[in-house]
Amino acid sequence: MTGDWRSLKARIYGKNWRLYTPPEHQFYFSKYTQLKILEELGFDNIKNYYTSGGLSSFKNKYFNLIWKSFLFLFFEYTPQFNIFKYFNCIPIFDHYYGYFKKR
Repeated sequence: MTGDWRSLKARIYGKNWRLYTPPEHQFYFSKYTQLKILEELGFDNIKNYYTSGGLSSFKNKYFNLIWKSFLFLFFEYTPQFNIFKYFNCIPIFDHYYGYFKKR
């Protein structure tokens, strides 16, 4: 898992993106750079998807709970089976999960 600096969320927030934290994070990756590096190292991509990774939060704790539950149920809970499975492949959210297997 890595934060994808090319995701829509990261682009919208720019320097205020929550994962942009120099000097703690020295390097930033996207799905495409991770795919290229691991392919060159002899790995095959098995599966990949994006999750909200804290898409947003609200001051009202009850609304926040409802919102996060919605995101979990429709975008993160068993992403390989849910109705938004193809939506999870689009780099809207900023947490990218890649699963690879050594050749």
